[in-house]
Amino acid sequence: MQIRQLGAALAEPTTGAAPSFAAPYALYLQASGADPGVAADVRATQKRLVTELGARVSDRKPYTVLSAGDTVAQVFDPDTLTRLRALERARDPHGVFRANFPILP
Repeated sequence: MQIRQLGAALAEPTTGAAPSFAAPYALYLQASGADPGVAADVRATQKRLVTELGARVSDRKPYTVLSAGDTVAQVFDPDTLTRLRALERARDPHGVFRANFPILP
């Protein structure tokens, strides 16, 4: 588990697609293991921790830290996501450029 202090450049107003990120901290929960039982226990512990933190935790994330199960809707508001999808369709109609978390559904 990591708790990272945010602010600085992330909190500055932006004209880019991703909104400023004014949250004071980021919580990172990561674990790995080959045993499926251990993995299930870890996920349950992570879920319990987030539940216990309650309203102090949001589902908003910077695009660069999305992980399995996350979506770009956690980063971009609906209007921006619509605009980015239209831009991607116009500029990359054949899907040449790839990302781990694509803008297009």
